[in-house]
Amino acid sequence: MIASLTLRERRLIAGGLAIAAVLLAWLLVVAPIVGGFGDRADARAEALIRYDRDERAIGQLPSLRRAAVAQRRDRDRYVIAAPSATVAADRLKERLSATVLAAGGEVRLVEDLARSGAVARARLDARLDLAQLATVLTRLRGEPPLLSLDTLTVATDPQAIVTHAGPMDVRLEASAATAAPQPR
Repeated sequence: MIASLTLRERRLIAGGLAIAAVLLAWLLVVAPIVGGFGDRADARAEALIRYDRDERAIGQLPSLRRAAVAQRRDRDRYVIAAPSATVAADRLKERLSATVLAAGGEVRLVEDLARSGAVARARLDARLDLAQLATVLTRLRGEPPLLSLDTLTVATDPQAIVTHAGPMDVRLEASAATAAPQPR
């Protein structure tokens, strides 16, 4: 048989049920609403950060456009503009040969080297004296399109070094970036 509960026990059970009802209401109704406010506050803060970043990026657009125009304008200074890699390699070889000939040297051999991506490479063997070599290197360094001088080998008779600097056998390996010509 079930004994009846005392007044104190009934109050304790009623209090426990009331606390359970309040906790249940909190968990099912109030906590999700309060959590939603916090989530939306975090989302607003992230949106403000994105807005500030985007506003700075938009503010930089004019300077980025000016930089892009300047890069397009200066492009021919840094690349050999050619419709194909073969034409670019031929232009590189012509430039090396013309530079040596303009300095008064003798071109012995000009050949392609293995290409890698958008880079043309060439080797030139020539006969130059010291002044001509200095002229060739100065012109290759200063005239567009800019080249990368990958290898420079100079060979001469050891006896000639002691007496006077005569003609030297010079091997140049150079490379240059290539790109298709720009539409005008």
